Amino acid sequence: MNPSSLGVGVNGNQFGNLSEVNVTTGAGAQDALSVVDAAIDDITNLRGDLGAFRQNTLNATANNLRATLENTVNAESVIRDTDFAEEIANFTQQQVLVQAGTAVLGNATQLPQLVLSLLG
Repeated sequence: MNPSSLGVGVNGNQFGNLSEVNVTTGAGAQDALSVVDAAIDDITNLRGDLGAFRQNTLNATANNLRATLENTVNAESVIRDTDFAEEIANFTQQQVLVQAGTAVLGNATQLPQLVLSLLG
C-alpha cells in the first residue's frame, strides 16, 4: 500500500490524492472528509493485517526458537553430565582386551616355530 493511494476512489470520486480536492467549497470539504475517512479505514485494516501476521507468524517462530534453544540446552546438559569415571573404566577394559588379543595372536604365531625347534 502506498500513502498516496489511501482513500482514493471513495464515493466514486476520481481524486488521485488529497491535494486534488478543493476544500474551499462545501462539497469539496465533504469529499476531503470522505477521502480522509477512507484513508483511516485503509490504515486500520492494514494495521489489523500486520497484527495478525505478527501474531500468527512471528510469535510462532519465536516459540519454535525457544523450544529449539531449550532442547539444545538439555542436550548439552546430557553431554556434560556423562559419567567420565565409568566411561574411562570402559575404555580401559577395552584396551586390556585388545592388548590380550594381540598377545594371544603373537603367541599363536610363535607356537609352530617352538614345536619345530623341539622336533628338529
